[in-house]
Amino acid sequence: MSEEKKSVFTYKDKADCGVVVIFANGHEITELSYEDSTAEDIFNWFVGVYSKTNLSLSYTGYLEWKSPDTVPEVKEAAERLFWLAVEYKRVTPHPDSKQTETFTFLAFYQNRPIELDDDGEPTNDDYLVNTDGEPMESIGWVTDKQHDEFDNYYMPIEFSDHYKLLGWAEYTPPKFTGVPISSPDLFALHVSGSDSLLACESLEFAEKKNKELNDFFATMPKSELHPVMDSKVIEWPYCAKSHKQEVLNVDWSDIH
Repeated sequence: MSEEKKSVFTYKDKADCGVVVIFANGHEITELSYEDSTAEDIFNWFVGVYSKTNLSLSYTGYLEWKSPDTVPEVKEAAERLFWLAVEYKRVTPHPDSKQTETFTFLAFYQNRPIELDDDGEPTNDDYLVNTDGEPMESIGWVTDKQHDEFDNYYMPIEFSDHYKLLGWAEYTPPKFTGVPISSPDLFALHVSGSDSLLACESLEFAEKKNKELNDFFATMPKSELHPVMDSKVIEWPYCAKSHKQEVLNVDWSDIH
């Protein structure tokens, strides 16, 4: 009998905005609005659609870990990024820390051999060099560090009894789908100087009020005692429900 896997996804209902926030292993990954449904229904739909995609695999703890006795297939003169799992054993016990800890992180497997001719000169063009500029071979697990003189400065990962490789797994970068916060069909005016945000019922209304405000600001005195005022039409940066409420709250008769 196999153990049932727990869902990596959870959610939080932001009822005041009609938005459900989706998390994967505790990391916020998206926000979805709901008007004619419930937060739970939207969450269940999301899980059903995405749980078998790379989006799920990028966040799940159920990666297909490979044995540390094996190495990934990486073409010659290249490197690829993978997940690594290591076990760290402290040489000197510390009362406030665990004696043994497991870490997961991203590292490169590098396959850059060097071929030399009879004169000891490289016959291939894809070799690496050390800090002295001498050709060097690198085959194995490495990390890419920052360096003042090199775009890529690879450091070999040295495993030992105290730093043991437990396994490696394929890494698939999650697709960035944008930050779904703004509402592209809803508009507002942003007034610099006072840093005000005024919700508008339509784009036409926003453009009309924008012109009126900027015409008014042009008549204001210019001095160090008066902030520079300017109005600009922008997309509403929050949820649709908050825009609807703010449209009702704005008193245009009280503005300028």
